[in-house]
Amino acid sequence: HGTAPDLYEMYLKSKGKKSFFNPSALLYAVANALEVVSEREPNKELKQYSDDLKQALINTVAAGFVTPDIKGKTTNPKKEKVLDLPTFLDKVDKELIKLRK
Repeated sequence: HGTAPDLYEMYLKSKGKKSFFNPSALLYAVANALEVVSEREPNKELKQYSDDLKQALINTVAAGFVTPDIKGKTTNPKKEKVLDLPTFLDKVDKELIKLRK
């Protein structure tokens, strides 16, 4: 399902020394969960934060910053710059800060 087969293949190629996961999907799932909470507890600020988090993630990937699990799967693979997890999260955070101003 999704990128799971690709992630497993990367794991096998590293002979089990590196494990991979999909931080983009994880962030998007967290944002969706926050959105659901915001609707159940009517919380406009939380809803806005969830929307901003999703948009920050979309903007980061659209700018070509990706993690290995989604390399080559954007609309412009030649423009992609593959980042490690901490650097990718920093990019998303910077984008989120821009959106929240």
